[in-house]
Amino acid sequence: MEITSRFNDVILWLNRYHKVRATTEQICESLEIEDYVVQSHPDVSPVKWHLGHTTWFFESFILVKYLKYYQIFNDKFHLIFNSYYKSMGHHWVQGDRGQLSRPTVLEVKKYRKYVDDHLGRLLNRLIDKGNSEEVILLLELGINHEQQHQELLFMDIKYNFAINPLNISYVKEQYPGSLPCSSKYLTIADGVYEVGQGDGQQFFYDNETPRHKVYIQSVSIRSSLVTNREYIEFIEDNGYQCSEYWYSDAWLLIELEHWQAPFYWFKKEGSWLYKTLYGEAVIEMDEPVSHVSFYEAAAFAKWSQCRLPTEFEWEVASYQLNGRLGEDSSEIDNSNFMESGRLAPIGQVETDCHYFVNLHGNLWEWTQSSYQAYPGYVAPEGALGEYNSKFMNGPMVLRGGCYATPGQHYRKTYRNFFNADKRWMFSGIRLCKDGTA
Repeated sequence: MEITSRFNDVILWLNRYHKVRATTEQICESLEIEDYVVQSHPDVSPVKWHLGHTTWFFESFILVKYLKYYQIFNDKFHLIFNSYYKSMGHHWVQGDRGQLSRPTVLEVKKYRKYVDDHLGRLLNRLIDKGNSEEVILLLELGINHEQQHQELLFMDIKYNFAINPLNISYVKEQYPGSLPCSSKYLTIADGVYEVGQGDGQQFFYDNETPRHKVYIQSVSIRSSLVTNREYIEFIEDNGYQCSEYWYSDAWLLIELEHWQAPFYWFKKEGSWLYKTLYGEAVIEMDEPVSHVSFYEAAAFAKWSQCRLPTEFEWEVASYQLNGRLGEDSSEIDNSNFMESGRLAPIGQVETDCHYFVNLHGNLWEWTQSSYQAYPGYVAPEGALGEYNSKFMNGPMVLRGGCYATPGQHYRKTYRNFFNADKRWMFSGIRLCKDGTA
């Protein structure tokens, strides 16, 4: 990333750091101490681990290198809270993180305060020296890394609560409803477009670079997401029983795990319900369907005689087809991100659907693109080169953010990725068709 004058205001960055750290702890405020240590699935990490890992990131990549005479809080924490950085030494296996009752939650909170205090000292020293750019560049990465884990916290808390028969509610409010939204297809003309990130004035991950050209054939993308009502039609049309809609490995998975509906769905007295962060709720028919895998999204698209957009079609659409807003930041500010306080997807948010609805925020949208490096991509040197590049070998790309994504963390070039069978994240479906609408 280009280093620019935006890194000069150290006080601003220190305030941003403390704000993000406080937000992480606010997410955990309603939890009981027992909720911090549960790991109910190998893909789900304990809350306590998220709090420790994000702290370890700041300690390992900034304080150890840049704060003279810094004393590591506990040298055993490196083994526990290193996630997957092989070049930095051994780390605990992800699926076994819940085996460890120690460090205690209190110790992890002390660890967070210790690192916060020392990072503040480092930044205050940089104010006097005036050579802050290298440190602030890493601080910005750490801030965005923690914001990623804020979203993961919501995902993992939901999973841990959902499997509990006590019908636990993270949010002590009634589940919010959704209004219906008409839908149409919006066309992108065929042509050569530029995609990817090249703006040195905002944060982005290395996997969003370099900016490059792609050719897109004429394609029409649906203005709204697929709803629960539509997905139930797929279920009732025996969508999960018809192998012609499914990839071969997906069909084997359906037979093995007996998939019959999206994750968290269940039937009670003939009606569909789902587990939410608000507890069990009757399914809102006009709400976008969520917690679907790539396999389910692709099968639904085939059943609908459509397909999923590529990640480049999606990105071009985000710039080309929102005519009223274009580059206006209000397009993102008014979307359903974490700051909205609505921890559920929403249907219609505007009175007309001449443009995309909830293209940003709401739900991560599956694309038919596999996660690969862009042409000319070069991974950063050292351990941070492992942040993204080591996963560019098979996951599928999702675009758009979700209701648990911090809005300040998001940008239109953001690439998320998950394996095709995963369903516990906040994922949804937007369809497209080849040619003109």
